[in-house]
Formats: sequence, structure tokens, C-alpha cells
Amino acid sequence: MKALPHNTNPCIQVPLYHPGPATCFATFRLAGSLPAHIERDLLENQHACREILARLAGGIPQNGVCADEELTCLEEFDRQLMKHRTGPEWLGQTSLAALVADELKRKDGEEYDLFAYCIMPNHVHCVIDTGRFHGEEQFAPRSISAVKRHTAHEANAVLGRTGFFWDHDHLQYPVGSSDILHRILWNILSDPVRSGLCASWRDWPWSYCRPGFLLARTV
Repeated sequence: MKALPHNTNPCIQVPLYHPGPATCFATFRLAGSLPAHIERDLLENQHACREILARLAGGIPQNGVCADEELTCLEEFDRQLMKHRTGPEWLGQTSLAALVADELKRKDGEEYDLFAYCIMPNHVHCVIDTGRFHGEEQFAPRSISAVKRHTAHEANAVLGRTGFFWDHDHLQYPVGSSDILHRILWNILSDPVRSGLCASWRDWPWSYCRPGFLLARTV
């Protein structure tokens, strides 16, 4: 997911919003969606990046420089998911994409505030904030894991298969500023366009952004 300069999209604006400590950007993907050697290299690079940046930051890994580098690592995961489309793409089926969308929306306002999501053929991006329900506790990983468990069971039933549906792990990133939120939202909405699945972010049926976050302009 290539980082784009801020304010380069003439069609959208992100109004002023200050993310809290429980605002989280997460990516989860289908099992087998990346070749093993690509996944290994990405994870090793991310781990090395975290260690080096933590040392440079004096043990405080979430300052501005480290946060930007960490997000860049996650964006590289997304580029590879779009490049290596040799694994399963079950989320390209309307029924399964709808299943995931419905489950993300089902817990909105009960366990988290759902800010945005984008469901791609082999992976999902979402931004949630659990602060209103769980304070500053990092509850987002448990929420995402619950979504994965429920949708995996239902999706396997639809496909008539058993085994892992999602990759065991998922990537998460604390959204620390409104600028970072802008960058993430723009990248999420642009994902289907960059993949050649649609001409405009508005045309993709499996994207969502919380009303009021994106203000559409007339092009």
C-alpha cells in the first residue's frame, strides 16, 4: 500500500479528528494469501525495523519517526498482497465479502466504533476505536480476533470446506494522529482502485467510511 502525499485526492477531505489511544488500524488476510518466503521476509523486516527504531528512539517506539516507519512496513504487506495474487481469493465472492462486512458492522456501537473498512479479494483493512467501551485498554486485537473466528466458521460452511480460513496472525497499528488517520483512510479507500478492481473509490461495494469522516466534493 504505497504511501501517498497528503491532500492529493481532489475528491475527499478528512475533517479534523484526533484519534485516541485505543484507535487501531488492522489488516487481516486469508490463509495462504502470501508465498511463505515473501511472508517470512516481510515479518523479518518488520521485526528488524521495530528493534532498530526502538533503540534509536531510546526505547520509545511510537514517536513520530518510528510510527511512520512502522506504518510503511504495513503498507509493504499490502503491496505484496496485491502483487502475489496466487493464493485464495474467496473474499471476491459477494456472499463472503458481505459476511465479513456484516460482522464488522454488527459490533459497531457495541464493542467498538467502526471508522472504516475495505474488503479486498484476499485481505481486509479496518480502523476501529474501542476507547468508548473499554477505555484506553488495547482491546482492538481481541475484537478483530472475534470477527475472524465468527466469519471463518461461517465462510467455511459456505465454501463447504474445513481448515484455516484466515491467516493466524493479523497486523495492527495504533493510529496516533489525525495526519496518520488521513493517510490510512486514503490508502484504504484507494486499495481497490490501485488493484484495478474499479475506477473510483466510490464504486467499490465493500468499502465503508464512517459518516462525517469523509466529505465528498463534486469533481
